[in-house]
Amino acid sequence: MRYVSTRGRAGSVDFEGALLSGYARDGGLFMPQKIPVLDCATLKKWSTFSYPELVKQLCSIFISPELIPKEELNGTSGDTGSSAIESVRAEGNSDEIDEPIKELFADDDFSRRHNLMSLNSINWSRILVQIAHYFYAYFRCAPSVDATPLPVVEIVVPTGGGGNLTAGCLAQKMGLPIDLVAVVNNNDIVHRAIQHGDLSLSRNLKPTLASAMDIQEPYNMERIFWLFSGSDSNLVKSLMEDFYTTKTVKLPLELQKKLSGGLRSYSVSDEEIVRTMRCCWEENHYLLCPHTAVAVSYHYKHSSCHPSICRCCLAPASPVKFEDAVLKADLTLDISPEISMLKDKETRSCTLKRGDDWAKLLRHQIEAVTKQRNLTLS
Repeated sequence: MRYVSTRGRAGSVDFEGALLSGYARDGGLFMPQKIPVLDCATLKKWSTFSYPELVKQLCSIFISPELIPKEELNGTSGDTGSSAIESVRAEGNSDEIDEPIKELFADDDFSRRHNLMSLNSINWSRILVQIAHYFYAYFRCAPSVDATPLPVVEIVVPTGGGGNLTAGCLAQKMGLPIDLVAVVNNNDIVHRAIQHGDLSLSRNLKPTLASAMDIQEPYNMERIFWLFSGSDSNLVKSLMEDFYTTKTVKLPLELQKKLSGGLRSYSVSDEEIVRTMRCCWEENHYLLCPHTAVAVSYHYKHSSCHPSICRCCLAPASPVKFEDAVLKADLTLDISPEISMLKDKETRSCTLKRGDDWAKLLRHQIEAVTKQRNLTLS
């Protein structure tokens, strides 16, 4: 399996090349050159697998056995110790933090010298593992895998940067019979792009209770455009370069029709998030995080319209991380002793303040880490 850039101006790489990098050299994002389609017999066989087994099967498709033999595709765990972690926090939102990161990755010499890589959904490996979520969810929700054709399951995806949604689109392309619904908060650029072809920034970012989804530049939409345009890298390059320059793009009508035909989308307010968290607790004694509540809000609004549909709402986080949202819903957060202990632990971080040159500060921080690591190894 080889990987190519969504913008088509970088050479293909193997899995290792896609893993140990962020953006491709032409500024695009890596995607598999070919997307395999699974037949019904394979899906039926996979339906008996555990989640780790599904991950292993998927990885064996997208990672060459010459690089990692299938029998060696096993998860590992290990503690590198807190001394191996360098934390940086910024006085800004996700989109603002992404800018200096893009700049560092664009500096090919610096990126190679310091072995930079990204572990968020810029990196293909993150998308790859998320594909397994959809197969696992489908097999748990589908009433039967013996029917012909296989039944459809609707999967509702809380969406910010679009990485998880990209994984769902890939699962769909691989033959998994799912319908996808992208649900966003008040920062609704993904919703507007799907419904109206409007890829443009709002005047201001709106802070919401679902803070991890407070994104105005959903970089993984580039991958989704690539998928729905039939891998048209010239179109994707033009769209994304225009977007990052002007911050406003109208999608071609043909592409917008394909998006709205293949995806549904919905936007949820903070008031609906709070109401959903409260309702789910009262009905099920299940505490939602605000991001999960975005998806479940869609379910509550549409369950009476299609009562027989099989639907799964993805839950991306624990409510423990979002105490303010839990309190706004007049609910009580039961925090385990293990989590409570973390609050008393020492924290270390470098703060990027507004007005500073964040790219320059990150360069200095990375150079210092590299120097320290080399001293330790020597």
